Amino acid sequence: MFADIDHAHPEVKRDIFHWTWWLKTQLPQLGGLRLDAIKHYSYAFVRELLAHIDRHVSPGLPGSPDQWYIVGEYWREDSEFLARYIEYMHHRLSLFDVQLVSNFSRISQASEHLQSSATAPGITYGSPDTDLRLLFDDTLCIWKPHNTVSFVVNHDTQSGQSLETPIAPFFMPLAYSLIMLRANAGVPCVFWSDLYGSFGVTSTSTPDSEDDCSLNDTPLPDPQHWKPPMCGGQVLPKLMLARRLWAYGTQHDYFDHPHCVGFTRTGHYSQSGGAGVACVMANWWEHASKRMYVGVEHAGEVWTDLLKFCPGEVVIDEEGWGVFPVAARSVAVWVSKEAEGREGVDAFELDTDVYGFNKRQQEQAYESQRGPAAEEEPEDWMVAARGAAAEYLAMTGSD
Repeated sequence: MFADIDHAHPEVKRDIFHWTWWLKTQLPQLGGLRLDAIKHYSYAFVRELLAHIDRHVSPGLPGSPDQWYIVGEYWREDSEFLARYIEYMHHRLSLFDVQLVSNFSRISQASEHLQSSATAPGITYGSPDTDLRLLFDDTLCIWKPHNTVSFVVNHDTQSGQSLETPIAPFFMPLAYSLIMLRANAGVPCVFWSDLYGSFGVTSTSTPDSEDDCSLNDTPLPDPQHWKPPMCGGQVLPKLMLARRLWAYGTQHDYFDHPHCVGFTRTGHYSQSGGAGVACVMANWWEHASKRMYVGVEHAGEVWTDLLKFCPGEVVIDEEGWGVFPVAARSVAVWVSKEAEGREGVDAFELDTDVYGFNKRQQEQAYESQRGPAAEEEPEDWMVAARGAAAEYLAMTGSD
């Protein structure tokens, strides 16, 4: 990374240690740090830094809100190596699950070419490259579930970046359902662009001169390269709310088919009245269903798909089982119609217009309706100034 810092030098260490303390004094609500490109740091220095933070910056009990949450970005698909790194750091930091993202990419990309017939071109059913049962193979969350940060896309893996790891668009809701709703799948990290959308290619204004280092060099958003939020911003917020409300209790896995898998969370009495959740997904071109157990406490309940990808209702039988369908190449998240918080989640709509697109479009439409003559009308501040001047002249009797 072209860094030229000797972390073994006592003055360097002292300065960085003091900086973490100073940062806490300036931002008392700060809850942690992200250590970028941590593979380029001295291992011994990182361990000393973590010990310093625990002693002098956030001396809370392990896992308590008072203790800083530290996550490191170590880009390596060898999860066993990353697990040993975590152990060397006394389990005091978490790492991003690089292998999981690689699995998402490999399986989703291969699934784009999935064919139902062995005579058809492309990849046939049952291929290891499209096997959903292998999604968590060799992942860090299998080795260290409590020291893993799971994600689907980030700023480094998005299109055009050096670590680009493409994931098929149809697979995005499936991947997010896995990291948001499963137990022991790490701490999920949501990418801003997937939630709110982002700009891809940017346009840059021309500097006034070669020596001009002003804001004229700042890249400007180009609306022509706008990337909208995932699924129009309708799916990810509901998955986030589902995690907070219902993703609790015992997990039952049904990873028993190469192209249709599922899992359930039975719920916990301390959360949302004990409501649970059932998730089933498929990466092939056929509708499917899976019989899954959600708990006898849910017998008689009527469940529907929170994401509205799959119509219909599922009635839980007296033994706590239900047959949950899923559409082709899709995911369904089934929750009781009467679950605590369900009405609010169904009605929730995230305002994704953080860039003011809708406002600007309305203004442009209004300007176009006013016609060319409108461009010559004085601005509001000019009208107000002229009115104030006229009022003053009237009061003073001046011409």
